Amino acid sequence: MLRWEWRPGATLFLVWQQRRINSITGHGQDRAYPWVGTFDLGRDLDDMFNIAADNVLMIKVNYWINP
Repeated sequence: MLRWEWRPGATLFLVWQQRRINSITGHGQDRAYPWVGTFDLGRDLDDMFNIAADNVLMIKVNYWINP
């Protein structure tokens, strides 16, 4: 988040958010997908950075007409 006040009562807010979602469905450790419910640092980091991200940019301006 970035906040800038260029004069008393006048502010600009800039917010950037990134969301990454990856999910798999499985039946647990000993069934169809044995990796569900387990932790593997290398695999999980690769998955985290190879997933497409949703970026959200928000801008808000406040300005007082009669400060």
